[in-house]
Amino acid sequence: MLSTPASSSSPPIGAAAPSPLLRVSGLAVHFFTGGGVVRAVDGVDYQVGQKETLGLVGESGSGKTISSLALLRLVPRPARVVSGSIEFEGEDLLAKSERQMRAVRGKRIAMIFQNPAYSLNPIYSIGDQLGEILRWHDKIGRKASLARVAELLRQEIGVGVPANSHVQRQTRRNLEIVLIVKRQRVTWRLES
Repeated sequence: MLSTPASSSSPPIGAAAPSPLLRVSGLAVHFFTGGGVVRAVDGVDYQVGQKETLGLVGESGSGKTISSLALLRLVPRPARVVSGSIEFEGEDLLAKSERQMRAVRGKRIAMIFQNPAYSLNPIYSIGDQLGEILRWHDKIGRKASLARVAELLRQEIGVGVPANSHVQRQTRRNLEIVLIVKRQRVTWRLES
């Protein structure tokens, strides 16, 4: 079972403790296969407060990725969250519709995979891949999103990247730039 250590910045005696940013209680994710049920995650509990960090540590196949995907409601079939609760900023993520979750994912909560390079698709341009997040959450068009991606790259790493050249070509250098920016631009409320 996962748990967080007591916070070193405990509230004064008699003061109400702030509610956690993220609370996971009794989370269970099972895979329903032709060979039976695989209990990938079974009874996980933890909570994370503002400005706290929690590391999920375990052997390969112990459920770290599946439990994290469950937070975002992205568990792959044939897996399902079979019990438990996931509260983020006081909201029950398991009760949200898929449309409501799309408004939360990437804007308010996100996951950084062990190797972010795998999240890029070599068939699509870097500008389009990073711009997709902006188009979805900020409701802007393709041209505006490409310009914004170029501006973010300039701001974050100090390199001028014209929207119609380097952002559009997936070269080795651009892949490295994008990975740096993706790591820096993921906004977690944990850091606010």
